[in-house]
Amino acid sequence: MASNSALEHLAAKAREIQSDPAGKYDCTHLARELKRKLEAEGKPAEIFRFGILDQYGEPQQPVSPVKFSKKWLYHDVCCCEDQIYDPLTSEEPIPLEEYSFLVFRTNIPYHAEDELLMLYMDAANRPIRV
Repeated sequence: MASNSALEHLAAKAREIQSDPAGKYDCTHLARELKRKLEAEGKPAEIFRFGILDQYGEPQQPVSPVKFSKKWLYHDVCCCEDQIYDPLTSEEPIPLEEYSFLVFRTNIPYHAEDELLMLYMDAANRPIRV
């Protein structure tokens, strides 16, 4: 059954993940789902990538979320009005300025998806093959 709102969807996905923490979840897919839900509600949303990246947007060092024993190369989340929507870490939005420390216990840089896409364009706005 589909959730009616982005907040309901966030909470339902977070409960699903909590009930199966060993499951495989794609943070990029989850972030895009929430972005679509928020935009359908008329709210501005974008994808942010938390990670230690080089000048080309490639991961340089894994990040370790407190809640999971895994290390991630990066972590994609949905951001709307300075609130992070991330079902892997919370049933409720987390303020952007608090997110990195709450999830990683350190300040991890983040980049908007649009910024990362620009790293793969040349001066004539043509895609660069990497």
